[in-house]
Order: sequence, then structure tokens, then C-alpha cells
Amino acid sequence: AALALLTRRPLHFEWWLQYHIRLGICHFFIHVEDTPELLPLLSSEPYRGMVTISQKGDTSHFKDNYWTLQDRQRAHVNASLARSREMGVEWLFHVDDDELIWLDKPFAEIIAAAPKGTTNITFSNLEAIPTTVEPVNYFEHIHTFTKKRMLAYVNGKPVGRTVPETKLDGPHRFCGPSYAVPMTDGVILHYESCDFNQWCGKFLNQIDCTPERKQSIPFPYYRDSISLFQQFNDPEKHMPQWLDFYKRRKIDHYNTHEIRTAARHIAKMERPRMIDPPPSRQLEGGGAQQHAHAAGAATGVATAVSGSSALG
Repeated sequence: AALALLTRRPLHFEWWLQYHIRLGICHFFIHVEDTPELLPLLSSEPYRGMVTISQKGDTSHFKDNYWTLQDRQRAHVNASLARSREMGVEWLFHVDDDELIWLDKPFAEIIAAAPKGTTNITFSNLEAIPTTVEPVNYFEHIHTFTKKRMLAYVNGKPVGRTVPETKLDGPHRFCGPSYAVPMTDGVILHYESCDFNQWCGKFLNQIDCTPERKQSIPFPYYRDSISLFQQFNDPEKHMPQWLDFYKRRKIDHYNTHEIRTAARHIAKMERPRMIDPPPSRQLEGGGAQQHAHAAGAATGVATAVSGSSALG
């Protein structure tokens, strides 16, 4: 399976890459926006043979990121579907740089359980529960996740079969017959706004949002975050207000008996290979050898070494 995403100013991105390489992702289609500092990493060993990079120099749309993001995702993922098919890769995940694919069952068994003809497989998502405003690698630091009272999306993330008729149908599914993966078999771990400084940058970027557009956002936490920064937008003067809001609405939000008793705890953010690679002859440019080398480099992923700036 391959993976497609748009990324802009991600945190802990090499950790994210190594985690998914170890899981068994054989190729990444990465559209880089406004983050040229990522290019040397992605062009270096062991990643160079496993990554297809695209980028766009025009940054004028970034302040309108929430409303233009899905169009850019759709174009990139649909192009990645075609490229995956050419490479002989049968399945393509669409997840973000603040999300991890977590499999409790080998991917081959998951797709074998889907009805014949399935082109969209949806994994439910769990939301990470942060505990600090200090800058940490949240992929390593956070071990507790919830499905209750989530602050962002609740409708999962997809992996699509790379047949010609498959297209991305919004950020959460591919078109065609669908199969929902039981949560005991696998989930998507979503680290939404789990870094305080990144949260500040994400919503400061939206201070020009009109009332009409803000009201169209389906998540109250997002709307209220935008309102906060529209009212208090000076970091030298307004840091106390920012910290108070984040602690109340993000950290303390999850500190309830209902959420804690139903939460899922993952002791170690480490997975063995759960996704089988495609036949090596179908990967171009020595991709199979690159994958083996990179997976070896990622063996210590839990102790070595999406987030996303989009609203969603």
C-alpha cells in the first residue's frame, strides 16, 4: 500500500515517515506546501526512492486554507491513485501528517474481510488526548485516545483500491462500494492540535475569516479558536488568553470520567510490519530495496527521532 497527503509545516515529520515505513507503506506521494525545508529530507537517503514529491509555489490561498484544502487534496490524491496503479500498488491510504495508521490486524486480513468489489475501506478515527502545553513529540508522548466528545472530525479516513474507476470523494472516503473496518482491527490516531504553538499558528492563519465562513465550519472548537485569535492576536500581549483557552478547551476538555473510562490506552507507539509490500518487480527505481533499507533504519522508531495546519 502507498500513502498520499498534503503537508504544510508539519511537526516530527521524519518520525511520522519512519513509523509508516516500518508499518509497511511502500511509497509516499507528498504534496509539499509552503515548506521548502522538507525537500532536503525527502530527497535524501533512505527516503528518496520511496517518495514522489510535488509542490506549489503560490501561497496566496493559505489564509483560505479550510475552504480550498479539499480541492487540493482531491487533485493530489487522484493523481496519486493513477501513479500507484502504474507502480503496481493496489491500495492507497489518504491520511494527514498529524495522523498515524494503527493496525491491530495485518492489512491483508483486513482487506480479505471486505466484500468482493470494495473500492473504499474506511478506518474509524480516535482523537489523541494531550496533557501539556510544552513542546513535545506528541507521537511519542501521548498514549491515550478517545472516540467520545471529539473536537474535530469523527467520520474516519480511507484507503482506496487503485482501480481506474476509484476517485477521492471528499477527505474521508473514496467512491464506490465501501467497507468499514472494525475498530478492533485498526484505527486512525488523530493528533489534532496537540502542540500548543502549532495550534496558535493554525488559527492565527484564519483571523481574516468572515463571520459567514466561520459559521460554516462544523466544529465549535475551531470556530471558537478563530474567534479567540480574531480578538486577541498579539503574542506579546495575549499569550495568557491563548494559554487559558487551550488549557480549558483542549486539555481539560478530555479530563472527564466519561472520556477517561472509555479511552483507549496504547503503551508503546511501535508496530511490527503489518502491510505486505507489492512484488519488487512492480516498484520502479529500486523501490523494494529502498523500502527494506528505510524499514531497517526505522527499527528504533518508538525511541528514535499534520501536524497539519489545515482546519480538519
